[in-house]
Amino acid sequence: MRLIGIRRFWPAILAACLGIAVSLAAFDYARTMAHRSLAADLRVQAESRARDLQEVLSRYEGMVEGFAAAFPYEGLTGERFRAYVDGVFLASSMLRSGFQSLSWAPRVTDRDRPEFEAKIAAESGQPFTLLEDTGDETLRVAAHRAEYYPIRFVAPPRPNVPFGFDLASETVRAVAIRHALSTGAATATPVLHLHSGLDNTLLFVPVFTNGGALAHDGTGGNAPVGILSFRLSISAAIDAIIGTFQPVPEGLDMFVLDDSSPQGHRLIYPHPAGRPGAGAASTDEAVTMVEPFWGSSFRFGERDWTVIVRPTAQLLAQRLDWAGWYELGVGLFLTGLLVLHLAASRLRADRLRELAQTLQREAAVRRSTEDDLRLTQMAMDRSSEGLLMLDRDGRLFQLNDAVCRQLGYTREELLQLTVFDINPTVDRAVWDERWEFHKNLGNAESFESTRQAKDGTSIPVDLTVNYFEFNGAGYLFTVSRDATARRAIEKELRTMRDQAETASQAKSQFLANMSHELRTPLNAIIGFSEVISSALFGPLDARYRDYANDIHGSGHHLLRIINDLLDLSKIEAGRLELHDAPVPVAAIFEGCRRMVADRATAGGIALDFRPTSLAISGDELRLQQVLLNLTSNAVKFTPSGGRVTVAATLNAADEVVISVADTGIGMSPEEIQLALQAFGQVDSALSRTHGGTGLGLPLAVRLVELHGGRIGIESEPGKGTTIIVTFPADRTSRGDETPADALVSSAGRA
Repeated sequence: MRLIGIRRFWPAILAACLGIAVSLAAFDYARTMAHRSLAADLRVQAESRARDLQEVLSRYEGMVEGFAAAFPYEGLTGERFRAYVDGVFLASSMLRSGFQSLSWAPRVTDRDRPEFEAKIAAESGQPFTLLEDTGDETLRVAAHRAEYYPIRFVAPPRPNVPFGFDLASETVRAVAIRHALSTGAATATPVLHLHSGLDNTLLFVPVFTNGGALAHDGTGGNAPVGILSFRLSISAAIDAIIGTFQPVPEGLDMFVLDDSSPQGHRLIYPHPAGRPGAGAASTDEAVTMVEPFWGSSFRFGERDWTVIVRPTAQLLAQRLDWAGWYELGVGLFLTGLLVLHLAASRLRADRLRELAQTLQREAAVRRSTEDDLRLTQMAMDRSSEGLLMLDRDGRLFQLNDAVCRQLGYTREELLQLTVFDINPTVDRAVWDERWEFHKNLGNAESFESTRQAKDGTSIPVDLTVNYFEFNGAGYLFTVSRDATARRAIEKELRTMRDQAETASQAKSQFLANMSHELRTPLNAIIGFSEVISSALFGPLDARYRDYANDIHGSGHHLLRIINDLLDLSKIEAGRLELHDAPVPVAAIFEGCRRMVADRATAGGIALDFRPTSLAISGDELRLQQVLLNLTSNAVKFTPSGGRVTVAATLNAADEVVISVADTGIGMSPEEIQLALQAFGQVDSALSRTHGGTGLGLPLAVRLVELHGGRIGIESEPGKGTTIIVTFPADRTSRGDETPADALVSSAGRA
């Protein structure tokens, strides 16, 4: 009976078991997510710290290399060196945060050593010799080597400076110096025990005779003149950099390791949580590698460094100890109350899993967005367009390098100015009105403006202004481009356009005026030659009749040329009018066939005009002129025994397509482009052989375009040419025809 009673509650028991299992799974999942979240946060912290250090220390390197390039090594005295160092440290606040002193070590060869020691002794009034390290923190007279780099000057002055100490006599320094000389770049040493003052890092920067260029071994390269040695407190520099960006969050230990140093000597900057500024000696290097920790590398002075961040036990407890317990408690509570609602519990678990996946996706999107923002900032700095942001008072507070190049200011100088200082067209009295205009416009406005450079020069710019709001405040974002070159080009183009229009008008006017002057004498020549050839006034000798026929034919030829010229001029001037009417294509074919038949027969060329029932709405005279020009060209350039085929059909778009295919000499693509130009001749030899002015094909193209059509040319040297004229569908009268594709293929080429 007891067993039967238990069986009655098996659904509840099963629900309770499943609920407990789900609760435990939620507990484990929540703790896993907490671990991942903490890992992601600390990884971002390590990468951010390394990025900040890389950015600032890279500037350090650039500055010291720049100062080395301008080092006045010729005729250098102690007073000039101190003045130079004062200028260096005054010129950059960055250097004062970590650099403690700067020393100059000239290059001295073994041959020049006696002269150098004697010169320094004479200048100082005391005995002077080159020194080297013995390895037990004492100095001795330097042994003979090929070259030396002895300390000559140090500023600011430091007690117990070993002047004459050869920096290259000790192994670590020598390695760094050789690397600096071979690369020409600033090279750092590990933290060294120095003969004066506390342990510090040295940053060697070579100085060459041509202002910093890298020396080359052998043929004519520039030899180094010496080494500038910057004494750097790397710990103080890192402290200053961290303070500049943001302090290390509570609950995090931060360490910086010099990866190039030997094991046990790599820790150069400890920052235990709650004990900022603790010395390196007070922290064991092994402690920095105790799990869990996260690191990110950066490079400075040709050395690799690593930033380590590690959570304290308190932070781990705060972030992880209670993770998951809430989920477990809620799961067990709901399981006890809702054992009969198993489906609802499963749905809730599904919703929790979906929420976790959504959080993961959002984290990935956030990381991608951060990368996009960094990429966008880098792209802005590389942009050739000036990007500038203004606040409500007209102050400049965000800009890129292009603005500095345009106006000749440094970024720091521009950030102290307002829009009224750089744009003479902006008046303070109407600034509020302009601000409201851009605010109410709702989109970007582009216009021409003027900016004033630092030297007072006015620079024309193309300006685009856009208003936007962020965190309740309004801003103007401007994009500027130097318009000096563009305006000069526009002015030149306007001048050239005016000259071209004047020339075109003069040409059209000349041809219009010459129409009567040319045609009147030609009509007399043609008329009288026709009278003479017909012997209206009496019989003629056969030779004179032939001469009269030649005059008559030449007159007609010249009249056709003049008509083509005048028609082309009218088209270009927009004065040629079309007289549209329905035109049977067969009638055009027949008229063209009659006019070219004699010439084709004389040349031994077969003419094939395919029958058609299509009609076109257009100017019959101009359509006849187009087909005659195309067919005459085909006959002209087809050798004896060839064929010229003319046909018309409809394509799939209901457009009338007329093709003129020949088996003539053909053209290359370059020759086709030349033939389409007015007066264009493919070859002067062909012009002499076949005659012509080069107007027929260009005139045909323009007449077809006036009808809204187009001309296409398919040709290949030695295999003939097919010219396809297509008229728009609204000019078509349909008949029984085959598609145009079949026509083109049937035209064929020899």
